Amino acid sequence: MANYLQLVQKAVRKSGAKVDRPTTVVGTTGLTELFVEWVQDAWKDIQLEHLGWNWRVSRDLSLSITSATDEYSLPASLEHLDKRTVSVYENVDDELPIYHINYRHWRIYLDKLNTPTASKPICFTITPDNKIAFYPIPDKNYTVRYDGLVAVEILDDTDDTATPTGLDAVYHDGIVWKAVGYYAAHFEDGAKLIEATDHFRPYKKYYEERELEDVEVITDSLYRNS
Repeated sequence: MANYLQLVQKAVRKSGAKVDRPTTVVGTTGLTELFVEWVQDAWKDIQLEHLGWNWRVSRDLSLSITSATDEYSLPASLEHLDKRTVSVYENVDDELPIYHINYRHWRIYLDKLNTPTASKPICFTITPDNKIAFYPIPDKNYTVRYDGLVAVEILDDTDDTATPTGLDAVYHDGIVWKAVGYYAAHFEDGAKLIEATDHFRPYKKYYEERELEDVEVITDSLYRNS
């Protein structure tokens, strides 16, 4: 597993830049500091290219909700909750989906209720302060299950041993070549930019084929008689 320092060292070597390979990512200056930033940016930008990367999607996350409490904080590491996947159960065999309501409509609806009932929740909203709220108010303890998108991982430039998680080590060179591309663009080195782009292309292809969910298009309805 290549760590942050090793990725920077390899990017420097692959770039052909006239600078010594660093011995740390901490407190660097000049061109070395730029390489530290380019590797950090490369991993960040790869993660941002698609929302559905397997390394960013967490499935079957859960939240325990308790009787008489209808609002809960979401984990700080969660960037986005997939509203289509939320379900609630007391026992696994009674799990049912619950449905999202826009917060503005939620407030309009709840303002019309004098005494909210307590029962198994059937819907939820995300509040402006990024909490999840349920209706009806839970009448007992339940478990809520959902899928979510974890926050983009930023390599810590105070830690030489930080590593990109969720990505097989053999494909870390994709980060290296993307960083080399940033170096080439910065110095307007067209030949090196073409080289970096050509080397990065198979990694990008791999990421997209292996790390994105398959999309199945059902076409039967296109051929049915109306």
